[in-house]
Amino acid sequence: VDADGQWTTATNWSSNPALPGALDDVTIDRPAGDYLVTLSSGTQNINSLTLANRLEIAGGTLNVATTANLSRSLWLRGGMLGTATIVSDATGLVYLGNGGGGGGTLNAINLDSNALMFNASSTTVTGGLSLATGRTLTLSGSSSNTRLRFSGSQTLSGTGAIVFDGFGDSNCGVDVISGTLTIGPSMEIRSGAAGGIVGTGGQGLTNEGTIASQTSGRTITVTGANWRNEGLISASNGGIVSLAGSIAVGGLGNFTGGTAVRLTGTLNNTGF
Repeated sequence: VDADGQWTTATNWSSNPALPGALDDVTIDRPAGDYLVTLSSGTQNINSLTLANRLEIAGGTLNVATTANLSRSLWLRGGMLGTATIVSDATGLVYLGNGGGGGGTLNAINLDSNALMFNASSTTVTGGLSLATGRTLTLSGSSSNTRLRFSGSQTLSGTGAIVFDGFGDSNCGVDVISGTLTIGPSMEIRSGAAGGIVGTGGQGLTNEGTIASQTSGRTITVTGANWRNEGLISASNGGIVSLAGSIAVGGLGNFTGGTAVRLTGTLNNTGF
């Protein structure tokens, strides 16, 4: 159909009268225009997705058993995107939120695509999140809380980076709602135009990767309950790292930098 439309309208699909199902390889490609497909409700399970037009998930759940290949934007405003490996070319991008809230849930996602979270948006992560080499997930917090929120014990893995962008040092954050977040050994969280917060007071955090404040005058605060650094935390180029919460002495790891690393939390030497 050469028009914008709802995923759940069967007549929009070649499978009519049925919607695409769990065994289907779904292609959205209408070259006549830059059309938008919207999923607003229900749970949709497919095998794979090839996206050459825009897709918005505003509600409901889209589970992709294998790979979602993007050459246009996939926009998660609400609902859930689950179990997919997302691969994009130079024109594909994942957007999270809508600049005034929302942001939905990512469940067990492997991200081989750049992604951008809008100001004042909040996306929940369950089941782990992986970023591929050279890929960035940028949190653009200019005036309000912009949060990537990890719910339940899980790992942020891969070889990509989360970047704090926008303004200030507290608008962007990697939050831990419950359990312990482990930042994998090849992952990086770094300052961009802004600083940010890694971890949440009262929750667990283990850093096995790199947390780098590398922007002059910007601060990254790392916090948690008895959190551990088993990787690298660095401050360079005039950037600042603030260590807050309670920190396990036996898990101090490595610190480097030509600028400030500040302890504002409590060292916990229980058991050492």
